[in-house]
Amino acid sequence: MAGHLFRSVSALNQVLFALNRTYCLNEKKAVRRIREFPVTLPDYDRRVNGIFGLTAGTLAPCIQALRKLCGEAEELVDREMRPAGDKNP
Repeated sequence: MAGHLFRSVSALNQVLFALNRTYCLNEKKAVRRIREFPVTLPDYDRRVNGIFGLTAGTLAPCIQALRKLCGEAEELVDREMRPAGDKNP
């Protein structure tokens, strides 16, 4: 299961790098680099580290936290990719 979580977070990392028009050259340092981006999710590094810090017995909260991050990322993409001057939320 840890591999699936890692791939999910890796995909989120790629989304945040793309929104910031930056290449992700190193997966190991990606979460730390995202902390410095102008376009990111609140407390992203802390939240990702929290997901990986959960134990096998806490899989449900881990998946719930990851789903929340994915939902927030989707909203962020919608906001950032909206054409200039579009006032619809």
